[in-house]
Amino acid sequence: MLAKSGEDVTLIARGAHLHAMQERGVRVRGSLGEFEARVGATDDPAAVGPVDVVLLTLKAHSLTEMARASRRSSGPRRLW
Repeated sequence: MLAKSGEDVTLIARGAHLHAMQERGVRVRGSLGEFEARVGATDDPAAVGPVDVVLLTLKAHSLTEMARASRRSSGPRRLW
């Protein structure tokens, strides 16, 4: 929904998921309907630069590693 409303969105992924997002964007399905969004996608959180918001959506075994990597991308008003 952020991308659909014009916000700059970058997703962090690996492997086949990353390649698919880079090639085709993402398809979003939910209670408000279905749409496709073109978003940035990378496997390197540090390449994104400072951001306003980080949303972590991943499996629990990856949480610690990704939280550390995402912290480097947060902007000057970091909450942690």
